Amino acid sequence: MVKAILPELLQDPNTEVKVAAIKTASRLQVEGVENTLLNFVKSDGSEKVRATALDALFNLKSQRLDEALETALADRSKEVRSAALEILPKSSLQEAVAVNLL
Repeated sequence: MVKAILPELLQDPNTEVKVAAIKTASRLQVEGVENTLLNFVKSDGSEKVRATALDALFNLKSQRLDEALETALADRSKEVRSAALEILPKSSLQEAVAVNLL
């Protein structure tokens, strides 16, 4: 049931609802949300949404994680950059690329 309404919740304008939906997608290992999560990392107005989406991409073992990390490491928000730095050592992002981003 939750999976059926998840796409709608991910588009909710309320930040807390969106964050809860992202966490739910991550916990339930919902497939097909990676592009939405990557778009959140790249351009959502809320730093909390951007950081949570990055964490979800990591938990989902997404093929898009490296791209999201590159974006997050350059984010204007300390919260988002910190989330990226926590994930970075556990990711497959090449060390040379990671060093250039720092």
